[in-house]
Amino acid sequence: MTFVMFRRFMFVKQTNIILFSTSSSFLNLSSSMKKLIDAQKYQQALNLFHQNSKYASDVAINLALKACTKLKNLEEGITIHQHLSPQSMNNSFINTSLIHLYSK
Repeated sequence: MTFVMFRRFMFVKQTNIILFSTSSSFLNLSSSMKKLIDAQKYQQALNLFHQNSKYASDVAINLALKACTKLKNLEEGITIHQHLSPQSMNNSFINTSLIHLYSK
């Protein structure tokens, strides 16, 4: 019984570590992209997004769409749009960025 409880605890603890490191990656990508966009380094922000797309949160996707808009890179924006999850498609910030992208 004690061994089973210990194994469950270790599993929970390892799962929390994985979740924490994934959350940390989300934050690092988004904050790095935000700094690049604030410095008007839009192409570098997009490159960073593509290098780390498996860690892309809705915030990072939104920033990537903003970079596409600033670069007037409709083709890249369409590609990002086509790969959005249904959950991301319901994000009002992403929807607003898509409206800006397509209206420019």
